[in-house]
Amino acid sequence: MDNRLLNVNGRTKEQLTLALALAFKSEYNKDVKAVGWRVTNEHGLILFEHAPENREGYNSFIAPHTPEQCATMIWDWVNSPDAKNIELSDWCGNIDHDGHNRLGWQVYLENWGKVAGEQFVICAAKPAYCWYGK
Repeated sequence: MDNRLLNVNGRTKEQLTLALALAFKSEYNKDVKAVGWRVTNEHGLILFEHAPENREGYNSFIAPHTPEQCATMIWDWVNSPDAKNIELSDWCGNIDHDGHNRLGWQVYLENWGKVAGEQFVICAAKPAYCWYGK
């Protein structure tokens, strides 16, 4: 589907697993699996259904990964020092407001169901702050 939309944020690993389960469903209700990934500072961790050709920074999984397996990997990555360099989305920054923020995650797609103009993308994930007002 060309106009697929996805933008979910949350704080728990269980919520992350559910967001990925939705992202891993094709328009034909077929469960896809991730064959690889790459990280960019602007887009975070991008998951691929098919390997892109000659893509800088692309890493193949030893075996295709399910949403549950990717959730564990993303959860560990979001909470690692490596993820601190990722650019946060407008609605997911650590803003100053009348309340508090907790680090979580964002799972998303961009225009045309792509991320960074890449084809064969399942979704991308990045750190995101959840805002809690008074």
